Amino acid sequence: MSQNSKYVLIIALFLCLASCETMDTPVRKPEIIAEKISSSSAIEENKVYIVEVEYDNQGIWIPKIYPKIAIHHALSLHWENIDDFPELQNPQEGTTKTLVFRVTKIEIEYHSYLMEATRVNVWLDSALCTIIEVE
Repeated sequence: MSQNSKYVLIIALFLCLASCETMDTPVRKPEIIAEKISSSSAIEENKVYIVEVEYDNQGIWIPKIYPKIAIHHALSLHWENIDDFPELQNPQEGTTKTLVFRVTKIEIEYHSYLMEATRVNVWLDSALCTIIEVE
């Protein structure tokens, strides 16, 4: 074996050992960029948001602050993967958590009905949300 081959082998061995030592280092999650929900901004599909929610007496997690919605619209947030988070199961009423989530789809239903001889038009917006993290 030539002298150069020995050096290449030593350098390769050193690099292998150096990378093996770092394998035990915990992997950091990439930072999630999330916009905080506010009553002055609307939500959009495929964007990530952060919101404080409270467990109510009907057994659902509701936002403490709702995003801006158009006039004659109502909005509900549906947590698609809530069962994947044990800390959100069976809490006491009034418990609060902070959720980071992605809006995967917004479905809008139109309803029209008569109320005291006046036609009322209402749009029901349902945002399907995937929870990313519970803080």
